Amino acid sequence: MRSQVTGELVFRTARDLATALRTRELSAREVMQAHLDQIEAFNPAVNAIVSLDGGAAMDAADRADRRLAQGAPLGRLHGLPMAHKDTHLTGGLRTTFGSPVHAEFAPDSSSTAP
Repeated sequence: MRSQVTGELVFRTARDLATALRTRELSAREVMQAHLDQIEAFNPAVNAIVSLDGGAAMDAADRADRRLAQGAPLGRLHGLPMAHKDTHLTGGLRTTFGSPVHAEFAPDSSSTAP
């Protein structure tokens, strides 16, 4: 369910969210949940996200929070939600390349980023 907090979080800048994660003002889990709530609320109308694995996204957020808690060295985007274009193969997740011809294509493995 979309809340006031969700609305506020999803419009914060990446820099602001990254700072909030590092200072523990927010957890990666909270940030991810806010973005998943936003996707649930608006994606049916805009169809911006073709395939979504919310469970895997939350698992990744939990891993990000654990690394933050351990004081591990982190990149600047650590813990921030990201979506990639539907042109990158994602193992086990539907990848359509934006075409109805590939509407049911789910690759066995993921592509590597160039």
